[in-house]
Order: sequence, then C-alpha cells, then structure tokens
Amino acid sequence: MPALTDIFGTHINVTPQGRRRDKQKTGFAGAHGMTGMNLGSRGRPIVVTGTLYAAGASYALARAALLAAINVIDAYQDLSDDTYTYQSETYYYTTFESPVMIQPGPAGRGIYYNGSQAFCRFQCLLYEHV
Repeated sequence: MPALTDIFGTHINVTPQGRRRDKQKTGFAGAHGMTGMNLGSRGRPIVVTGTLYAAGASYALARAALLAAINVIDAYQDLSDDTYTYQSETYYYTTFESPVMIQPGPAGRGIYYNGSQAFCRFQCLLYEHV
C-alpha cells in the first residue's frame, strides 16, 4: 500500500468528499417523457492539495526538476486501482482521476523559487471506488 506522502511529499492535505451519484436520464423532455435511473455510486472523490518542492541551483534547473516530479505523479493516472494510505486513513480501490493542477498565487505565477527550491501549490483529484 503506497502512502500518499511518498507520492506527493509531506506538505499535503487529503480531504475525502461525499459520494457522487451516477444517474441516467432517458426519454424526452416533456410532460411525462423523462425518467431517471439511479445506477449507484461513482465513488468518493478525494482531493489532495498541498505544496510540491524540487531543489535546483537556479530557477530553470529547479523548475525542470519540479515539472519532472509532476510528470511522475501524473503517470499514476495510467495505473489500475490501488490502495493508498494517508496518516491513519486507508483508501481502497483508488485511482488518480486528474493530473496535478498547479494553483496560481496572488501574482498569477504558479511556480516560485526561493533561492534553492522551486515550489508550487497544487490540487489533484483521486477517486475511491468502494
């Protein structure tokens, strides 16, 4: 069971959301033509937010290392369901549903450099299919 902190680092928050319903509408819009069918649950969204860091001697090197780390995380979308852990929680049959989305800061920039590290705030969506 991989830990989410091994994938994203330790500066993260993991927030499970309510289950999404999977409904299908059939027929046509009209007085009595539309019917709905509840197909069950699509799973529980799990939102991972936090800050990713990558070291580098210059902004260009650190930014390249940060984008390479983001590409490694994005590759988890190609994997099948797995069980992940975060602190004392376990998320079963979980898939990565979205790529890492960099959140821009107040100045509109997404990636910052502090002299030794490039860092960015991010959000990523996982789904627990239980």
